[in-house]
Amino acid sequence: MNRGVEELVTVSVSGNCVGHIVGMEREDNAVFVDYEGNPSKKPVIAKLGRPFMLKDLQNAIARSLDVRLDFENHDPGRPVVTNIYYSILDSNDEAEKDLSTKEIRVHGKRIVIEAETEIVIRSGEASTTYTAKNGRLVSEGVEILSEALHANKIKGASIALN
Repeated sequence: MNRGVEELVTVSVSGNCVGHIVGMEREDNAVFVDYEGNPSKKPVIAKLGRPFMLKDLQNAIARSLDVRLDFENHDPGRPVVTNIYYSILDSNDEAEKDLSTKEIRVHGKRIVIEAETEIVIRSGEASTTYTAKNGRLVSEGVEILSEALHANKIKGASIALN
């Protein structure tokens, strides 16, 4: 082995990973990101893989939100930000203000929403409450409509009407 000759080490990343945006370079349409396993041990410049609103990038930096990183040619020095992961459970007043004027859509084959004690879905005078303690589901509204293409079944140990 020759002394004085540096060994070239090639690092490759397969797939994607989760990281954080730590800064922005607006002129170059790029951001600085860091992620677990980053071989450079310091933030690296990343491209934006799709259009992002400036406020979303600033929000990701301020709140240290997770972002999805893909890598050009599996090169850990060439990350691309493809998504920002948000939590709809944020209790920040500013986030609540933003959520009150926006629409949230969730798509998937199966969606699970879990809460330790209670889930309330409310719109105007209509609401549905799921309570964990007693397994109770309460739907309230000015008018409640239940429709079925086939049988509409009501099952219970007892059924009380009015």
